[in-house]
Amino acid sequence: MQLPFTLQKDEQIVLLFRKHWFMLFLRISGVLLGGMLPYIGYAYLLYLGEVPPGVREAHLFQFAGFFWLLIIWWMLSSIWTKYYLEMWLVTNRRFISMEQPDYFDREVVEWNIERIVEVIVEKENIMQNFLDYGTLEIHTPGTDDKYERITGIPEPELMRETIMLAASRIAPLEEANKHQEELIHTISHEVKGYLSKDAASFATIAEGDAGPVVPQVSDFAKLALNETRKGVSAVMAILKGTDAKTGKISVGGSLFDACACVKTLCDELRPSAEKKGLQLMLSAPQSTCLVRGDEKQIEDLVFRNVIENAIHYTLHGSIQIVLALSPNMVICTVMDTGIGITESDMQKLFTEGGHGEHSKDINPDSTGYGLSAARTAVEAHGGSIHAMSDGAGKGSSFVITLPLAA
Repeated sequence: MQLPFTLQKDEQIVLLFRKHWFMLFLRISGVLLGGMLPYIGYAYLLYLGEVPPGVREAHLFQFAGFFWLLIIWWMLSSIWTKYYLEMWLVTNRRFISMEQPDYFDREVVEWNIERIVEVIVEKENIMQNFLDYGTLEIHTPGTDDKYERITGIPEPELMRETIMLAASRIAPLEEANKHQEELIHTISHEVKGYLSKDAASFATIAEGDAGPVVPQVSDFAKLALNETRKGVSAVMAILKGTDAKTGKISVGGSLFDACACVKTLCDELRPSAEKKGLQLMLSAPQSTCLVRGDEKQIEDLVFRNVIENAIHYTLHGSIQIVLALSPNMVICTVMDTGIGITESDMQKLFTEGGHGEHSKDINPDSTGYGLSAARTAVEAHGGSIHAMSDGAGKGSSFVITLPLAA
């Protein structure tokens, strides 16, 4: 059945229930009994001989009988529709009430599950105890004593326990998740700080600022500097990925030239490509490509991520970057002759921590958070990013679009 709402990310249905079948039975029985009364009365009048033969055969009289049957049928279908469409859902995040006052009117009310503080069960008579149905009264905090009262609910004690269990679980989980995120950020920032200090020390030795050293020490310092910078990049990728996952990436409102940003990055990263024997080519318009947003986010999370990935995953050949302008968008396409993307890898390409089947073999420093953070950042700026590839060993293309500033 199609629900009139969309489940949130990581939201799961815990319980779905309708009113007890006896409530449907009572309504249908009432309509059938009321509908039969005219026919019972007519049969009684026939028995008494009070209905003349001419009246029995009158077309108007027959039409009235058929019209009454049509009314009964409409009432029965209305009762069934109301019973079927009227339901209550408990998820791990929300309590949702869907009531159907009539055919074309549906009322949907919801509360966050952690706001439910009390559920009261009422059984008023022997019949309710025998058939195990009753009333649920669901309370949320507030000075106006807000509550939802639902009558005719099957197994009300079980429903109460399920609702309260779901409500009691969400708060501790969210609190634990919050502490976990804080711990990740604290540890990552501490590690980044120590690695940055180490990188500065190794750079001082490698560049000779601390005085002349023997070639072996200089080579060792350069190697250590390179590995430490990789460590800093890995920690930064994890931090950015965590921010992307929790939706904490915020967008600034300043203007910047996206084309100039890509050109600067290409100049910076070209030596890395050439060191691997790769050609890094750029085709860009002469005009500016003004975009409104956070330049640092777009540079680091989007353009740098995609171009560095192209360098990492291209073993031979070239990387071509094409910048183009449409009336409303700037389009950056990064094409490489690298390892390509299989169909199975494409499914997890932009997910948190998603790795291709053999990606770690080629780039052991990959955290799997880069492209996820890139997608979150570019979508936060109103743009898009997608990948294309003909398969393994056939290279890949990444297309990034960003709206031009009005």
